[in-house]
Amino acid sequence: MSRALSSVCAVALTTSACTAGHDTIAQVEACDVALSYVRHFQRSASKPNAVLKRVDGLQKSRSEIEQFVLGHPEHADDPDLELMLASADLRDQSPVIECNALGDWLAHTGTLHDDPTIDQITRAGAEFPVAIVQFSMPVVTQDGKEAFLFTSEAYGPLAGSSQAVTLRKVSDGS
Repeated sequence: MSRALSSVCAVALTTSACTAGHDTIAQVEACDVALSYVRHFQRSASKPNAVLKRVDGLQKSRSEIEQFVLGHPEHADDPDLELMLASADLRDQSPVIECNALGDWLAHTGTLHDDPTIDQITRAGAEFPVAIVQFSMPVVTQDGKEAFLFTSEAYGPLAGSSQAVTLRKVSDGS
């Protein structure tokens, strides 16, 4: 394992330890990224928001990513590969469940974050009454300068996107 990968994995492993109720620096940073992402989504969406708790199907497993890279060696030097692998290790963790501050903010702002209700109101018709975001538990590098997460956004039955997002701090620290 490369030195860089081991440092990213250390953050991922530390973050996953939070499920036992231990808020580590990595956990707090990952949850800060999650909350910032949802706030950004809320500001940019043109209708009320909903946040899905479930994360199933959002990202590939570590072995699927490793197999892809074996078959496509040109991607082995991708600068985000290490973060993607670390994120795969957290693929079953929902930031809505793991991050108390995010859950508190969603409740305080009245943002819908109940999966069965979201499913019910988006099946009812062609137009979604809410913009929906779903995202993986962010992985933050040890130096705190980069974060990585998978996201899926939906605005209607035929309007949306899924992507891998790498966030980098800029010189002003944001």
